[in-house]
Amino acid sequence: MTSKNPLWPKLHLYAQKISEQAGSDVTIKLIEVPFLRIESLVAKGELDGDFGREEESYASSKDSIVRVEEKIADLEFVLVSYSNGYQNGRQARNSRVAAQIGSHTHVRICKEWAMNCTYTNQSANRMEMLRTNRVDSILVALMEALEIAKTETKREVYLSDSLHKAPLYIFMAKKHEGLAHRLAKAIRKVKSDGTFSRIFGQEP
Repeated sequence: MTSKNPLWPKLHLYAQKISEQAGSDVTIKLIEVPFLRIESLVAKGELDGDFGREEESYASSKDSIVRVEEKIADLEFVLVSYSNGYQNGRQARNSRVAAQIGSHTHVRICKEWAMNCTYTNQSANRMEMLRTNRVDSILVALMEALEIAKTETKREVYLSDSLHKAPLYIFMAKKHEGLAHRLAKAIRKVKSDGTFSRIFGQEP
């Protein structure tokens, strides 16, 4: 995961709380890694894990990775724009949309709603494209969209209805297979005791 994301502080705290529940010998540290390299690095065991990815991303790497069975969240995906003309996918057909390069979910949404998507690697790049009118909207998770709405004070921000919902999981290199059960238990605890809701302001 990369740190150029408005959700980074909250994700870091979430990872910390999961670590605390998993035990004193477990530390989840989020570091900046180019999005396109994460999958191959985890599959090769050069990166310990991927904190939050859709399952189909690792469909071709099942023999070299392990999925933590408890999902870390269900993410809804929406469009963020400066116009209320993109309230749903139908209105966004053929519009210019900035999306995340390497995300199978983003590719699926772009195809499903027939949007003209440009793929970039960083949240900051997509926001710059929106601000300079190079795209009509950007495709992001609802959590990120709400953070953008809070911080974008110079112009009014509009969010579309939900375009897609997908569960996100932690994927780890095979060498950490023994931790999967402990992390799943820790995630369930952090969600059930209200910690997730306090961090993100919504139910998991």
